[in-house]
Amino acid sequence: MSAILVMSLINRHSLTQRAAQDVIHVLTAHFPAGHKSFTSLYTLKSRFATLVGKQPEATKIQYCTNCNTLLEPAKLCDCCQSFQSPLIGQFIQLDIEKQIQQLFQDSSFVSHLKDRFKYEDRVSDINSGIEYKKQLAFTGALKSMYNISLTLNTDGVAIIKSTSRGSLWPVYLTVNELPPKMRFSPRYMIMAAVWCQSQKPDVYVFLMPIMKTLQKVIEQGIQISPHPTVPLCHPIVLLVATDLPARALITCLKQFNGRYACLYCEQEGTSVAGQIYWPYEVEVTKRTKKSIIRDAKKANEEKSPVNGVKGLSPLMLLKHFDISKGVVIDYMHAVLLGVVKRLLDLWLQAAHQDKGYYIGSKIKALDRRLLQIQVSDSFGRRPRTLREASSWKANELRAWLLHFSLPVLYGILPPIYFVHYSLLVSSIATLTSQTAIHGDLNTAGGTAA
Repeated sequence: MSAILVMSLINRHSLTQRAAQDVIHVLTAHFPAGHKSFTSLYTLKSRFATLVGKQPEATKIQYCTNCNTLLEPAKLCDCCQSFQSPLIGQFIQLDIEKQIQQLFQDSSFVSHLKDRFKYEDRVSDINSGIEYKKQLAFTGALKSMYNISLTLNTDGVAIIKSTSRGSLWPVYLTVNELPPKMRFSPRYMIMAAVWCQSQKPDVYVFLMPIMKTLQKVIEQGIQISPHPTVPLCHPIVLLVATDLPARALITCLKQFNGRYACLYCEQEGTSVAGQIYWPYEVEVTKRTKKSIIRDAKKANEEKSPVNGVKGLSPLMLLKHFDISKGVVIDYMHAVLLGVVKRLLDLWLQAAHQDKGYYIGSKIKALDRRLLQIQVSDSFGRRPRTLREASSWKANELRAWLLHFSLPVLYGILPPIYFVHYSLLVSSIATLTSQTAIHGDLNTAGGTAA
C-alpha cells in the first residue's frame, strides 16, 4: 500500500525524477534499520510493478473538478471553459487487458483454472456456490477453462490517519478460480485504477472508464496466446466486495443508515429516536436486477431517490453482472461492528438497566470469566475487559462472537436472551466456516432469520 501511496503522490503533483527521489530519501530516513521497502525511485517502481504486473501501462484520466465531467486529452470542459485556470483533476487507470495476459504466462495460474470443474457436494469457495454454477452451466460464460470470473474490490484509505483530508481509493480485481491464498497475493491481483484526491471519488467519473474497459474485454475477449488454437479469454465480473459506505457509493443507493438502504430488499425501515431500524418481517419485496434498473432510471428522470436508489450505477454496464446478487454482504460492518457491538451496548450500558436483558451490574463476573481464557497465537491478542468493549476492533468482536461469548454469558444472560443469541452465534459460525453443506447453509439462513 505504501508504494501505491507514494506513486499516487508523484503522479498527482507531477513530480520530476529528482523531486521524486528526494521524497523517497525523506521517507526512507524514517524507516527502521534493515527495512526491505523501496530505497530509490527504481526500487519503488519495481515494488509497484509487483502489485500490477511487470511494466504496467498507466493512463492519466482527467476530469473537471467543478462539474465532474470526464475530459478528452488536451481538451477543456465544454461547460467550464470560462475559467482562466480550469480545475482539472486526474486519477490513474492501469491496463487490465495486459495484466490478464501476463497472468496467463504463469503456469501455476493456468493450472488452477481447471479446479472449477471438480464436483463438490460442499460449499467451500465462490466456485462451488449457486450463482457461480449458474454462470458455469446455464449462461456458458465460464464453460471455457480460459474464461475467468473476477471480484472487484475498492475502499477508501486515509492518506494520513490524523486527518480526513486526502484519500486513496484503489480499485483491484481478484480471480475467483484461484485458491484464496493465491487469489489475494499481490502477484495475482489486477490493479485497475487508483484515485488520490482530497475528496471522495465521483462514482461516474471514477468507475465509468473502468466499466467501459471491462465491458470491452468481456465482449471482445483477450488474446492470451499467439497460437490461434488457444481460445480468447472472456472474463466476467461476478462479485463486488466493499464496505457499507463504499457500497452505497458505487451502487448509487442511500447510505446504510437511510430509508430503503438495503440492497437486497425494499423494506423502508422504521425511525426510532432519530435512527433507522429494520424490524424483522416475514414477507418483504426482494430487489432484482430489473427492479433496481427500473428505479434507477426513474430516479434519474425525477432527480430524486426511488426506493432508495439514487440513479444509474456504472456497474449496470457489466454483462452477466447482477447488481442485486453480486454485491456481497459486508459481514464485518453488518455483523461484527453492527449487531454484535449493539448487543454489547444493550447488555452493559446503564441506560438499559430497566430492561430484562441488562447484565451490566454483573460485569465483574463476566470479566473474570473472559480474562481467564487462554488463547492461542492465532487470535493475535488476548481478550480485553468488557469495560473497553466500545473500543474493541472487528477481530476482537469476531473472537467474542464465535469463541468467547457463549461460555462467558452462560448462566448470567437470562435464558430467553441467551438461547436467542446462541442462534446468531451458530448461524454466523456456519456461514463463516471453511466448508459447509447446503443443508447447513439453509439451516443457518433460517436460524438467522
